[in-house]
Amino acid sequence: MLACHGSESAPTKGSGSALASQQPTAETFDICKVGTDQLAKLACKTPEDARQVMQARSAIEGLIDAARKTPSTDPKQFQVMCAQLVQAIDRDAMRLGCGPRLDDATRLRITGVLDAFYSQRTKVVPTGDPAADAAVKRVAAVRDAACACADLPCLDKLGPQLDEAIAQLPPKAKDLANKLLDDAGRCATRLRSR
Repeated sequence: MLACHGSESAPTKGSGSALASQQPTAETFDICKVGTDQLAKLACKTPEDARQVMQARSAIEGLIDAARKTPSTDPKQFQVMCAQLVQAIDRDAMRLGCGPRLDDATRLRITGVLDAFYSQRTKVVPTGDPAADAAVKRVAAVRDAACACADLPCLDKLGPQLDEAIAQLPPKAKDLANKLLDDAGRCATRLRSR
């Protein structure tokens, strides 16, 4: 059920680093483009490995193209999606012994975007309804426990608690509870993507 539902310092001016002065700003850095351009250079030891990486890269490029053509796509959410997809292919390439992998600057940028996304937490605010507040408090406790998990068995143990917490949500609690479940889902995704 949980599966359903870093800050990076900018280079300072005058730091003397030619590489730092050439890095795109956060506003212009396109993880999708930079990541897929770098992944296009991958070479693998066997034709089968090369085929697997090529298929994965083609699938990602198709998803990226479709998302770019959707007018309602949230730019931040789009960059998170790209970061997740590019990171997954980079990890598969490492597992298969393909290279070159993403450069360190791109890998750090991706990690920063994903760390910021995964660490988002919805603030629990009182609704004014004691029953709704109690229900939200139970869901928040499960969210916090899920985000504190260090492994998948920990997440699995939370399933019954989550089911109980969301079984009978009062109407005033549903919107906030759903946001808390989104938080728990991000924490679960982070664990599963390691």
